[in-house]
Order: sequence, then C-alpha cells, then structure tokens
Amino acid sequence: MGWVKALHLFAMILWVSGVLILTRVLAVHVQETVDVQRRLAWLEGRLYWATAFSGMLLTWVFGLVLLARNPAVLDAGVYGPAFHVKLALVVLLSGATGAMRKRMRKLAADPGTHHAPGPFKALHIVSALSVLGILLALYGFGPW
Repeated sequence: MGWVKALHLFAMILWVSGVLILTRVLAVHVQETVDVQRRLAWLEGRLYWATAFSGMLLTWVFGLVLLARNPAVLDAGVYGPAFHVKLALVVLLSGATGAMRKRMRKLAADPGTHHAPGPFKALHIVSALSVLGILLALYGFGPW
C-alpha cells in the first residue's frame, strides 16, 4: 500500500504544480500580443494535459484505491473531520482545474482579445489555499 500512497502524492504534486504554473501563464497570456498569445495557447494546452489534467486524474484514481483499501477513513468518529475537509478541498481544486480549462478554451477561440488577469490570479490563490488546506487537514489535524 505504500507504493499506492507514494503514487498518490506524486500525482498530487504533478497536478498542483501544473495548476499553479498554468494560472500564472494564463495571467500573462491575456496581456500579450496576438502572436505571443497563439504561442502561449499551444504551451498552455501541452502543460494542461501533461501536468494538471493527468495529475488530477491520477490523484483521484490512486486516492480511490487508497479509500477502497481503508474505507474506515470515511467514519468521522475514527479519523475526525480531517478526511472530509481534505475531500471537500480536493473537489474544490478539481473545480478550479475545470474552470481553468474552460477559460483556456475561451482564450484560444478568441486570440487578440485582452482580458483582465484578475480571474487567473484568483484561481492561482484558490488553488494554493486549497493545497494548503489539504496539507493542514492531513498533517495538522489528521491522525497521520
């Protein structure tokens, strides 16, 4: 089971690094010229599929394997609320990843349009705080 947990953590690192990098690149994207935006759109797509999406998918797969092997974590009386807080934040981070993809498609469909970088900076902050919350729930309050 140790290797599943290691793969789960590796996938989470891949996911989070992809989200944090992409949100910053997208904040720059909206302020650039059309040529630069086209090149950035290609890069963003590659980064999204190679890091953020694949990391999210693998995090969920390995997390569900861990849950199937130890369903007692769902019992709040055994582990307290730490797992439920973690799960809620993982769902929030998944939503932020989906929102980022939606914004990427919108930008790719309409190059040259300048948008405010604020929404991407907000996604960056939400993602970072979600990860911090997950780590605090697990290692600050959980039995691990």
